This record gives sequence, C-alpha cells and structure tokens, in this order.
Amino acid sequence: MYRVRLTADQVTELNRRCRDAATKPETRDRLEMVRLSDAGWSVPKIARHFQITESRARHWIKTSLAEGFDALESRTVPKLPHKLTPDILDSLRQVVGQDGRIWTAPQVMDWLKEHHCLTVNRSWLCEVMNANGMSYKRTMRHVWHKQKAEQVRDR
Repeated sequence: MYRVRLTADQVTELNRRCRDAATKPETRDRLEMVRLSDAGWSVPKIARHFQITESRARHWIKTSLAEGFDALESRTVPKLPHKLTPDILDSLRQVVGQDGRIWTAPQVMDWLKEHHCLTVNRSWLCEVMNANGMSYKRTMRHVWHKQKAEQVRDR
C-alpha cells in the first residue's frame, strides 16, 4: 500500500501548482491523487474517484514519491517535421502537371523515392495531393478494356 506523507512545504507547493492557471487538467488530477493519498485515501478508492485503473493511480503516486511533483507534468511529444516540404510539393506539382500525363499514386511514390529519397504512405500521399490541388489516377485492376474484342471473346 502506498501512503504519501507530505510536509507543510510540499502541501504549499501542491496547492500552488493546483491553483496555477497554466497547469493542465491532467496534471491537476495527478496532483489531486497525491493530495488524496496524503489524506488517507486508498489507491482503489482514488482510482474509482478518477475513473481510472488502480495501476494507473498507483503509477502516478509512485512517480510523485520517487521524482517529485515535476514528474506529474504532462510531457508534450515533439511533432515530426512534414516530409513533403513546400519545395518538394512545388516540384511535384510541376512534374504531375506537365505534358498532360496521368500519374498514378504508385508512380508518384516512385518519383518521390527516386528524386527526393522519400518513402511515404500511399493513402497519406493521396490526401496531401488532393489538399494541394493535385490529382492522380486510380488504375483499373485489369486491362480488358485495352484488349482487342476478338481476343477477349476467345478467352
């Protein structure tokens, strides 16, 4: 059983953090879990109160005991840079729009890999192309429409 015993200074710091407008709601909940544990609440009771699993409540209480209140802050995950930079999109727009050629999504993917060393997901590429006013052609799964009628009939 995890029991938190906060000193007067820690209680003051916890209250300051909870009342700070910059504190995110999930961080405020974690701080409140520590406060309730200090007040004598059990981990199962805290978990029911916050509608989370007992293991999650225990995790945040153990974290605060080991690392302090700073460890309860929400960490932001850095956003990955967009693979298709504006320069690449401009060159793609020029290539796709030239000579009236109809490009398929796999052909565009091959072009990106060959000229810019980029490997992208096909459905994501199609969304980006559509969002930027570029179009691609979906190919048919067969070529019967391009065959001679007598060859198709003899099959």
